[in-house]
Amino acid sequence: MMKNKEYIQLPALHRDISEEELLCIWEFAKLPDEAQEQMLDRVKEALREDVVQKDIVPDGDHVAMTDRINRYMVASRKMLKRAMIETCQLAAFIYHECFVLEIPVKELKQEFPGYEDYIDVTVCYIQQLIDRSKGKH
Repeated sequence: MMKNKEYIQLPALHRDISEEELLCIWEFAKLPDEAQEQMLDRVKEALREDVVQKDIVPDGDHVAMTDRINRYMVASRKMLKRAMIETCQLAAFIYHECFVLEIPVKELKQEFPGYEDYIDVTVCYIQQLIDRSKGKH
């Protein structure tokens, strides 16, 4: 199959995709094939090491930072920042509901279907932190 380099074929995207996510996908799709491969290799390496290290993110010494790569990196950082903020907000909400207002976890999961796993993990993590802090005193 011959690729037409003038066009970009994106996969079907959910209607609720955020602007940051769409921008990240778009900027990645516009990268030259070689740059896409380099970025994917770096992500794979980071996942293998279980830690994202500073030197895995390309800089002027390791990769020629083209304008396209810069735009992709900016879009990626915006998307990750948004995801981190939303995750922290959800964790704070769950903490407040379950540990301050003492709403049962089961009731919270019924009120927010689709978030059951996230609620379970967050409650478990917060409980571990509370138990650890009680052990120190």
